[in-house]
Amino acid sequence: MDHMMDEPGEQPWSKLKSTIYSAIFRNPKSTKVTLATVTLAADDRVLDIGCGPGAAVRQIAGRVASATGVDASPSMISIARKRASHLTNVEFSVRPAERLTFKDGAFSVVWTIQSWHHWNDPEAAYRQVLRVLAPGGRFFVVEKETDGDHGITQTEAAALAAKLTNAGYSDTGFSKVDKMIIVSGVAG
Repeated sequence: MDHMMDEPGEQPWSKLKSTIYSAIFRNPKSTKVTLATVTLAADDRVLDIGCGPGAAVRQIAGRVASATGVDASPSMISIARKRASHLTNVEFSVRPAERLTFKDGAFSVVWTIQSWHHWNDPEAAYRQVLRVLAPGGRFFVVEKETDGDHGITQTEAAALAAKLTNAGYSDTGFSKVDKMIIVSGVAG
């Protein structure tokens, strides 16, 4: 599946599409489930991959040391920056999951909330996430349980957990929370 593409030949997240999406999905259920499930500490440094308009990043800003959002869409990052301009411990950059330019061990928590299914090269992204996670850092893939394209099945979640193990993560597994599936792993 092409990163951030919906239909063959469609351009990735235009400014209009990003604006409409961000107006309709200001705080989707997936963000609520993630924030209710993932325990955060005041010293956590969080990376949100595929952050879209930055809802999760803004919501955790007051609870963590820093929150960073990346998205392949310049339009989404523009919206996220505008909405978070008053926050001092937040930053956003245009970047796909497969090309993270952060320092090794820069983050204690990395998550992707309903954007994993858009990744072009998941195996490369898993390696990048593992690299930017500090030892003991946690990685979460949060997707809607589905039998279609935009989400993940339990069979796919089990396969993803195995891929994370093969990539070097420990304590991998998945859980189901309110029709969402959360696959997780810990950096060694």
